[in-house]
Amino acid sequence: MWEQDILLSPTSAAWGTAAGTTINGVYTCTGGPCNLVQSDFPMQPVNDPAHIAHGEGDFGTTVTTGSGAVGFPAHRLDWWFYGPGYGQSTNGSAQWSTARCDDTTAGVPAGCANPFYTPYLIFSENTNPLVGPVAEHIYNAQKTLPSHWGVEPAGKPLTRTTDDQVRNDNRRIACVGVPPSCDEFPFASTWEGAAAPHPATAPPSACRTAPKTHKAASSTPSTSKPRHQP
Repeated sequence: MWEQDILLSPTSAAWGTAAGTTINGVYTCTGGPCNLVQSDFPMQPVNDPAHIAHGEGDFGTTVTTGSGAVGFPAHRLDWWFYGPGYGQSTNGSAQWSTARCDDTTAGVPAGCANPFYTPYLIFSENTNPLVGPVAEHIYNAQKTLPSHWGVEPAGKPLTRTTDDQVRNDNRRIACVGVPPSCDEFPFASTWEGAAAPHPATAPPSACRTAPKTHKAASSTPSTSKPRHQP
């Protein structure tokens, strides 16, 4: 489920004969696998400095688990002003298609995501000492690999893969000559891993021997070593 909100506040106290104006609105689904759960935008003042007018629409999807479907639901907001002595205005409107809903990942229920948002995965020894070696490894790899994956603004974001063959190929290439407990960057579960096409002069990944226990992880230093694609 996702939520669409609108907030309105006056920028001037000089409303003159428009003082007392109110607004209300309604959210609707307009296309794709969209399901309106709630539309909450009651009539309320818009020229009261002590009040911020607020409308909210809650939406779900009609994509079901097991369907394998992919869709982009669309929804709309219509609103009306009402002024004493003027009556109701014609409607204003805005439309959005900001979610992607699918059932394409095995073992995971159907769901929706915002494809315009880039999530961040943070490893910090300051907040969790157990991930110190992992954080150091990623930091070294991001500095030394030409691709600078995940570094803004020079590097590009990583994209996740659930393809077992791709993940196995990434590990096989990144961990050549490294003991079975291998930690690689870019992660094996990304399309940018060691098996992805890279220029011959650009090491595609870095690897290190991963500590076997959490206790070791808190005290074992890590090293990053670029590996060229075979």
